[in-house]
Amino acid sequence: MENFTHTNMTALTGALKADETETRVFGKDPLACTNHYEMDEVSTVLMTIFLTISLVGIAGNLFSIRLLTSEQNAQNKIVSRVYTVYIIALAIADNGMLVFFGIIKHVVVALMYRPKEADFFYERYLCRWHRFLMHGFHNASGWILVVMTFDRFMAVCFPIIYRNIHKGSHFAQKLVILIYVVSFLIASIFINVGLVIKTEEETNTTISLCSLEATFTKNEAYVINVICHITISIIMPYLLLVIFSVFIMQALHCRRLNKARSESQVMTRLSRKITIMMLAVCTSYIFLWAPQLFLLLNHSDAHSHACEGDYIFRSLAMICALSNSALNFFLYCMTVKKFRDATKEMLMRCVAVCTSKGVVATVVQGAGEHNLLKQKNNNNSSSVATTTLAQQHLSKSGSRQLIASVR
Repeated sequence: MENFTHTNMTALTGALKADETETRVFGKDPLACTNHYEMDEVSTVLMTIFLTISLVGIAGNLFSIRLLTSEQNAQNKIVSRVYTVYIIALAIADNGMLVFFGIIKHVVVALMYRPKEADFFYERYLCRWHRFLMHGFHNASGWILVVMTFDRFMAVCFPIIYRNIHKGSHFAQKLVILIYVVSFLIASIFINVGLVIKTEEETNTTISLCSLEATFTKNEAYVINVICHITISIIMPYLLLVIFSVFIMQALHCRRLNKARSESQVMTRLSRKITIMMLAVCTSYIFLWAPQLFLLLNHSDAHSHACEGDYIFRSLAMICALSNSALNFFLYCMTVKKFRDATKEMLMRCVAVCTSKGVVATVVQGAGEHNLLKQKNNNNSSSVATTTLAQQHLSKSGSRQLIASVR
């Protein structure tokens, strides 16, 4: 997941090693099995996919934030106030993921960073802050989604208890702030990454690593990475989402079978729609993060280099994971009719505003042209009048001279 590769020749390590290091290779080509011309073409295609997914996702999340903070949400109550807070917080975290993972890591750094052997500016000064922000937003995104799903779990499986302990939007805001603070505190351990240079005698290559081994020992760095990134950021949220989703679907299925439902089991229409929406979001997360989880649990030798097929599979797994952050807006539109209708209405307003601006510009331009033409006509009329007066004056003066000569 954290495999940063900046190479004159491509070098990829195993998943757990990749989570810990950022790699550059100099010297002999470690990938005799790879055609670098083909890899350059593959890398270009993958960067295009990363950029497209990231831009679409950022636009969708920004639109969600704009829609839920507008008066339209307050009037029509598209979602509850609590879930307005949660969805906005999740959209911010997902945008952080898309910017720092999708665009900066897989596009900007991979495309523009072409270091020399003695130039380690990125590893010394930029990598630590990049890693800190990536891990912080990643932690926040996963755990906000867990909190949202747990809220639905309590509402569906334990409705009486949920009504007694359910808090308002102010509590949700405090909880979101707490999640962000804890997420970035956990991610702050990655500020300790730094430049580590290693030489592999077997392949005769010099490898520069942006690694925790600059501050900690190899075993300590491994344990920190496993706990603070793999376990807390990926495995725990994934397992909790699976568990909560299974219980929610089972409870909904049991309610359908039992026709006679007590008053405490009856869900409001808005609550039911939010539950369906969260099931769609959780299902998307579970399926799209499965390849990345498989890579982390079934990693290869940490010191071996991967061939082209492994590089492509690793990149596709990351594309699937990032797609989850880009799809939420579309899932909201699919599962919540009010959200879909409000989206259409806002888009129509934007189109109307753009069209009206174009019409106004055309009218102003036409009015300006009309005024210029009118002024030109006035100028022409004044010149004609002046010429007529001059001719009349000349004719009068000529007549006077003729009468004087006759006399």
